[in-house]
Amino acid sequence: GQADFGITSLDEVPPGIHYKVFASNSRVLMMPKNHPLVKKDKISLQDIASYSLILPPSESRMRRIINKTFKKANLIPRVALEIMGRDSSKAYVSKGFGLSIMNKYYITPSDLKKMKCIDVSEYFGHTKRGIIQRKDRVLSQFHNELIESIVAETKSKRL
Repeated sequence: GQADFGITSLDEVPPGIHYKVFASNSRVLMMPKNHPLVKKDKISLQDIASYSLILPPSESRMRRIINKTFKKANLIPRVALEIMGRDSSKAYVSKGFGLSIMNKYYITPSDLKKMKCIDVSEYFGHTKRGIIQRKDRVLSQFHNELIESIVAETKSKRL
């Protein structure tokens, strides 16, 4: 009850919380620019599972999504490295230690100079960002204007 509102991603909205999605982002497969999958027109889940993967810890939201996707397809991914931190994952991918799956939101133009990113949202879905607030609270005009500016800025950048 100390914060007026927050920005987050939710799979399920708790009772008493209002959640308004304002952005949706793709999930991408990151790989070194010289990786064999770069030449493929269509990358399958089987293709992804057959290479070493650099993944977030098993308790993370992203990892649960990845594990669920592979399990549903009866595939066992080859986890080469479990690592915390997006920048660390990107560094290991760019050095050729494996592939990784990440929200496109976190990929920068400088990352794209070092590696190739291919949309794999058809397998791993999209991530949504939204504003959360308690249903029993009314926000001030200042807060509403701040939220509107955050949403407008996000849409202008097409995250």
